[in-house]
Amino acid sequence: MSSKKTMKAIQQAVKEAGFTHEAFAKKIGVGQTMISQWVSGARNPSLSSLKKISEATGRPLSFFIENSGNTQIGNNNIAGSGNNSDTIDILKKYIGKLEAEIKDLKRGKK
Repeated sequence: MSSKKTMKAIQQAVKEAGFTHEAFAKKIGVGQTMISQWVSGARNPSLSSLKKISEATGRPLSFFIENSGNTQIGNNNIAGSGNNSDTIDILKKYIGKLEAEIKDLKRGKK
């Protein structure tokens, strides 16, 4: 399940950008069902999807990441993993992905 904070952040950004779920889905190239799953909390968007959401809504990527509550990152659940080294490894991997996306954004890649 996705974080309630991420769900609310997506709902807020989509609403404030003036999109219907159908129009937003077309804008970012996903199915309307996927948007519904994200805003209902049934699924957590991938990092690349968050990037598309960020671009389409004009919100910085950090808005969605900071509002994730740090309980989930992609398919990895870091809350209560019981192993600090596992949590650190997951976070390092996530930071690496963010750094790569930042470099791509600076180069003008999508």
